[in-house]
Amino acid sequence: MSEDPSILNDKIACVAYDNRSKVLIAGTKEGRVLFWKNMTIGSESPQESEQWRVLPFMTLDKPVLGISVGRGNGLLAVRSSDTIKIVT
Repeated sequence: MSEDPSILNDKIACVAYDNRSKVLIAGTKEGRVLFWKNMTIGSESPQESEQWRVLPFMTLDKPVLGISVGRGNGLLAVRSSDTIKIVT
């Protein structure tokens, strides 16, 4: 994945954690949805940065204002000022 230099100046606006898939999700002010996978075994929180794996991100048209994780179905709802996008 090539790194977009503008991502370094983006600000996180909201976060959610999917307990089932152990993925941390962050929505940004520039409309990105970022994902990190918790690679630890069991239910422990990662102690080292190496215990998180960066996953590919998505870019939306507008700032992300909210994120909701579906219960056990692999769905994610991402809210902007006037839309909600459902992602699998």
